[in-house]
Amino acid sequence: MLSIEHLYFSYQGQPPYVLNDLNLHIHSGDYISIVGDNGCGKSTLLRLILGFLTPVKGSIKDKFFILLPPQFINNKIPYKE
Repeated sequence: MLSIEHLYFSYQGQPPYVLNDLNLHIHSGDYISIVGDNGCGKSTLLRLILGFLTPVKGSIKDKFFILLPPQFINNKIPYKE
């Protein structure tokens, strides 16, 4: 299960927030899609879930494994030449 509670995020660390008081609960076996306009925070949300970014406020609690390609597991950033 993935549980996101009262999540706030801003690239500046202060308002205005890209994500503002987001609450989301995804249970094991659920299939979801994240859709929206350009710049609405979809990629930011995924980066927060994966731990690439840190929320300003709120919590992200996960109790499952996200399957990632090996290049993400070792360095969190894909290797580029």
